[in-house]
Amino acid sequence: MAIELSLQPEQLEALRLAARSSRYHLLLGAGASFGSVSHDNRPLPGGAALANEIGSAFQVSNEEGDLLWRVYDRAVAKHGQAPVYDWLRRRFYNVKPPVWMQKYARFPWERVWTLNIDDAFQTSYATVANSASRTLETASWNSPASPDRNLAVVHLHGHVHDSQPSELVFSLAEYYQAAVSGATWPFIFRDQYGVKPFVVIGARLRDEPDLEAVIRRRPEHDAPSFYVSPDISPGLAEDLKSWRLIPVRATAEEFTKIWAKLTNMNLEETPSRPEEYALRLARQFRELKIDVPGKEPLKHDLLGGDEPRWTDVATTGAPPVPATTTWTATAGGRIGQLLGKEASSCLIFVGDRLSGRSTGMFQIARSFALASRRVFLFTADELPDSEAILQFASDGKALLLVFDGVADFAVNVGKIVGDARAAGLSVSCLAVDLTENRDNILGRIPVSLLAGDRIYTIPRRLEKPDATALVQRLYDAGRLGKIEGWYNEKGGFQRLVRYFLHQEIFSQMAGLEEAPGFGRRVGKAVDDLKSDEDVQIAFFASMAARVDRRITVVELGRMSGLPPEEVLRRMSGSTPLGALFGADGEHVQSRQRWLALEPLIHRLKPAASLLILAAGIRKLKPSISQRGNRQRNTADTLVGSLMSHKHLSSIFPGQPLERWYKSLLPTFGDWSGRFWEQRAIANREASTQDPGASARAESFARRAVSITDDTYSNTTLGTVLMARAAEFMAFDIPLGLKYYANGFEAFEHAQIRDPANIITWWALLRYSLRVIEQLNAHSEDVPLEERRRVEDDWKSTHDSLKTVLAASPEALRDLEKLKSRYVELSSGEAVEQVSNKPVVKGRPVVGSTLRAHVASKGDGYQVIHAWRRNSDRIEESGQSAEYRVKPEDIGARLSVTVTWKKLGYGPESKTSSETEPITS
Repeated sequence: MAIELSLQPEQLEALRLAARSSRYHLLLGAGASFGSVSHDNRPLPGGAALANEIGSAFQVSNEEGDLLWRVYDRAVAKHGQAPVYDWLRRRFYNVKPPVWMQKYARFPWERVWTLNIDDAFQTSYATVANSASRTLETASWNSPASPDRNLAVVHLHGHVHDSQPSELVFSLAEYYQAAVSGATWPFIFRDQYGVKPFVVIGARLRDEPDLEAVIRRRPEHDAPSFYVSPDISPGLAEDLKSWRLIPVRATAEEFTKIWAKLTNMNLEETPSRPEEYALRLARQFRELKIDVPGKEPLKHDLLGGDEPRWTDVATTGAPPVPATTTWTATAGGRIGQLLGKEASSCLIFVGDRLSGRSTGMFQIARSFALASRRVFLFTADELPDSEAILQFASDGKALLLVFDGVADFAVNVGKIVGDARAAGLSVSCLAVDLTENRDNILGRIPVSLLAGDRIYTIPRRLEKPDATALVQRLYDAGRLGKIEGWYNEKGGFQRLVRYFLHQEIFSQMAGLEEAPGFGRRVGKAVDDLKSDEDVQIAFFASMAARVDRRITVVELGRMSGLPPEEVLRRMSGSTPLGALFGADGEHVQSRQRWLALEPLIHRLKPAASLLILAAGIRKLKPSISQRGNRQRNTADTLVGSLMSHKHLSSIFPGQPLERWYKSLLPTFGDWSGRFWEQRAIANREASTQDPGASARAESFARRAVSITDDTYSNTTLGTVLMARAAEFMAFDIPLGLKYYANGFEAFEHAQIRDPANIITWWALLRYSLRVIEQLNAHSEDVPLEERRRVEDDWKSTHDSLKTVLAASPEALRDLEKLKSRYVELSSGEAVEQVSNKPVVKGRPVVGSTLRAHVASKGDGYQVIHAWRRNSDRIEESGQSAEYRVKPEDIGARLSVTVTWKKLGYGPESKTSSETEPITS
C-alpha cells in the first residue's frame, strides 16, 4: 500500500514515528459523517440533502444551484437563529456513527478538527475509550484555547451539543464574522496545519470557503499528510500534490485499512490500558536509546556552538562529542550511591548559563542507559502526565525521567517520584536547571527524595582536570582553531590548558576565531540578515534563548506575522537565518545561544526593539490564557518570561519600562495577574527616581491579587507594601508600621496558598530588612516593642527557611549573608558595634538634622565626614557628622562618606546607603 501511495522509505519512517508519538491531526469534513444516523434513525444528510430539508422545514426557497449556506441564511433571516439551531440540534446531536468510525477513534491523534456540527467522533470515542484513555474535550471555533493533555475535538464551524444556541458558521456572513473575530481556534488550526502532519477526510474544498486557503499553504514537516476522498479529479489531485498533500481516492471507511497498514497499528481492537498509558507517555517523552540514538540534523555541530543533542553522547562506534567533565563523571560513576537504597529519587543539578548543563545532562543520562534504565526525555509543552508515568512503570520497568528545566513543575515531579517510591516502583528523575531557579525547586521536592539529600551545583568555571580534558578533546577533533599551533610548542599543552582554566566553556570556545562553527562571527551573521522578517525572527528567538525558554516555530510565526512553515523554510538550508538557528520541525534551537541578541538590539536600537517585542507578545494572545499558565504551556511561560521585569531591565537597561508595560494594557489588563505583577515590580524599582511610582506599584500589585489570588501575586504585593513601609518610616512612622503589617499579611497569604514556595520567604526576609534599616535609622522615634515585633518576624522566617535550605549549601551561604545584614541592623546589636559602614539617622525632610553614625576604630584615628547629594559632594557641609536638610535637597537622596586617617596607615573610606528622597 505504501508503494501505491508513492511513499519513500524515509516518509514511511517519519509517518510511523509521528503516529507513535501522537503527532498526527485529523480533519473531518462532511464526507466523514457518511453512514451516521440521527437519534431517530434517519441518515444524516449531505450538503444538498440538508439544504432541501432546511428549505422544506422552514419554508424558504431552495433553487437549483443554491448552496447550503444560502438556504440556511434564508431560514435564519426568516425565523431567527434559535428555531433553526433547535432543529439542527434535533437532527445532529447524539447521533449514531457507523462502526468503522471507531477505528479513527482508536488512533492516538494529537487533536481532532471537524467541519461538522454533529458528535459522531465523540460518540465513537466514548464507545472505545477505557479508563486509561485521554479525556475527551469538545470545543467550538470561538471557545477558549485548551492546549493540554486532553484530546480536543474542535468544531471549526460550531456544534449543536449545547441546549442553548451557540454560534454556527454556515453562511458567508458567518464565515466573514468568524474570520475577523480573532477567535483562538481558527488561528491555532492555521498554525498547526503548517507544521504538523494531517489526515483530511471527506472535506469538499469548493463547499468550504475557509478551508482551501489553509491547505494550499504547502506545510513543512517530515511525515506526509493525506487528503482522502472518493471524488478526486485529476486536476484536484495535481493541486493536492503541489500543496504537499498525498491524494487518496477512497472513502473514509476504506481508508481505515490503508491507515492501519501505513502506521502499523491495530485499529480493529481498542488499545489495552497498558497500551494507552504507553501512548500517553510517548506524547510527552522521547525514549533515549544507546543502540538507536535517533536522527541528527545535517548541520548539527556541538563543538561549533549548537545546542547539545542525545546523538552527541550516544554515538556508537565513536567517542562522545563532548569532553567528560568531573561533575558528570562523578554523577555517572556513582549512580547507585547517589540514588541510595530507594528505588526512586531525584538527581538534580543547577548551574549558570553556558555552564554545560544540558550537555552534562545527556552524559549522565547515558550512564543510566548503560546501567539498564529506560531513559525518557521530557519534550512536552505541558505538565507531566503523572498517571501515565506511574502506570507505565507498574510492571517493574526501571525508568529515568530526564528534564532540561524542572522548576516550572517541580511539585509534579516530586509527587511522581514520591508516589513511585511509596508504591515500590522505580521511577527516578534527572534534571538540570538554572541556578536562579534553584529556590523554585527547593521545598517543592522533599529533601528525602533528593539523591544525596541535596541539590548539586555545576561549577561555573573550568578547573584544571576539566580544562585538560577539554583541550585534549578539541585537539583530537581538530577544533582548537587559531590556538591549534600551541599544542606542539614547548609547554604548549599547558598553555592551552591555561587558556580554558577558570574560564567559562562557551565564552572561551567562542573566542577561538578560526575554529569552525564558533569561529563564525555572530555579528557578521546578523549583518547578513537582509529582510525585516528575518531580523524579527532572529530577535524573538534570541530573546527566548536569553530568558531560557523554548520557542516553537508556531510562536515565532505568530510573533513575526509569518506562517510557521515559512519560518521553517527560512531556517533550512544555507540561509542567513539558518546560520543562526535551526528547528526540529516544532521547536527552534539557537546555534549560538543568545549571543546574537546584542548585535540584533544594536541593529534595531533598544527603544525599537522593545516596541517590536511588545508587538510580538500581543500577537501571541490567542495562544495564552490563565488555564494555559496553570498547565505551563510553552506560549504562556514564554510570554511570562518575556514580560519579566528582571529580564527586561537586564537586557534593556535604562529604558522606560512603565511605558512599555502600558502598551500591553489592552491585551493583558483585563485578565492577566502576571502582567500586573510585573508592572508593579517595574514601578517598585523605579520609585527611587519617580516619586509617584511607589503608589502606582501598590495599585498594580493589588490589581494582580484581585485577578489571580495566588502565591506569586501576594508575594509581589508583600514586597511592594514592605518597600512603601520603608519609604514612610522616614517621615510617618505609624503609617510605615501599618504598611509593614499589611505587607506581612500579604506574605502570610502567599505562604498559605503555597507553603512550599520559598521564594516568598526570601522576599519577606529581603524586603523586611529595608524596614528594619529604617527602624534603626529612626530608633529614637520607634517604640521598642514595635522594633522587636518586626525583628522577631524576621528571625522566625529565617529559622524556617534555614531548615528548608539544608539541601543546598550555596543557598545556606546566601541566607547567612542576609543574616549578617540583619545582625548589623537589629536592636540587639547596634550598628556601631558590628560594622564600620556609616548609617544616616534622621528624617529626610527639609529642616531636620541628619546624623552620621559609625563604629569606632579605636584611638588615634581622625574621622572626616563628607555629605553627598545624589553622590555629589555638598561642599558647604564641611566635615561635620551632622547635616541640616535644605530646600535645595528636595527630591535628592543624601548619603555620607566617612574617612578614617591615622598616622602610619593609609586612609580608609566608607559610604552609607542613600536616604529616601528628601521631601518638604
